[in-house]
Amino acid sequence: MAFGPHRHLVGTLTMPTGQEPGTTAVLLTNAGVIHRMGPHRFNVKLARELARKGMPCFRVDISGQGDSQSPANSQPFEQQAVSDLKAAMDHMQRVCGVDKFVIAGICSGAHNGLATAMVDDRVVGLWMLDGYVYPTAKTQKVRYMHQLKTRFLPTLGSWASSAVRKASDRVKGMMAPDSAALLTDFGHKAPSKEEFAATMKTLLDRHVCIYMVYSGSILWNYNYPEQLQDAFIGHDFVHRVRCDYIPDVDHTATTLQAQRRLIDCITGWALDTFAQGRVASR
Repeated sequence: MAFGPHRHLVGTLTMPTGQEPGTTAVLLTNAGVIHRMGPHRFNVKLARELARKGMPCFRVDISGQGDSQSPANSQPFEQQAVSDLKAAMDHMQRVCGVDKFVIAGICSGAHNGLATAMVDDRVVGLWMLDGYVYPTAKTQKVRYMHQLKTRFLPTLGSWASSAVRKASDRVKGMMAPDSAALLTDFGHKAPSKEEFAATMKTLLDRHVCIYMVYSGSILWNYNYPEQLQDAFIGHDFVHRVRCDYIPDVDHTATTLQAQRRLIDCITGWALDTFAQGRVASR
């Protein structure tokens, strides 16, 4: 169905059958440039499962992606994505009568959901797979151990070449770019740790329920269960969010087993937290 102020957006609504729908709906959006069906049709399967459990779902293509067109007066990417998700909520309120929303997103979809939650009180829940990542000193050690364990000699050769290259750069007076500055995704620059912690606190104080999941595909930047807590020692928000590291699931849920694992974890969390329109206080 087409929706939005210029009727340029396209989404697919999946409604419960044989039961009264709850007052909390789920928005599923693009992962990167993938169509609203999601990687390997993941969003389709998730929407149908949630609808079977009584939760309306709306799979949305944001402007310029999938079947949606770009508006004539389009905004910068993140601002436009937020406007599009707000338009999706407006549409669902009109056609379904729901007034609370959970946004579930992968990668850039997670970033867009977080940005939308910050400016719209109708968002009561966020599920984010491989959203913003903050490595620690232990992250590097775990990565090195994994490299040595799986590819011992090639890893030693790579480290030696890197050391020589860095030494040469220092002699030439060249400086390597700040790796944190390179962590961009569709116009999203990772917020600083202080900014991210403040965002989390703001949302949690508003009683937004947050579930963060990290896959085994981002081994270089997130690779052990306690990383979030270690990265944000002294910040209370880490004790108020659910955060799981699932190393046997990949970033795009390639296998049927990975899809089933993620669908089960999302639906279990969503039903426990938002069943019958109830929002659990955290």
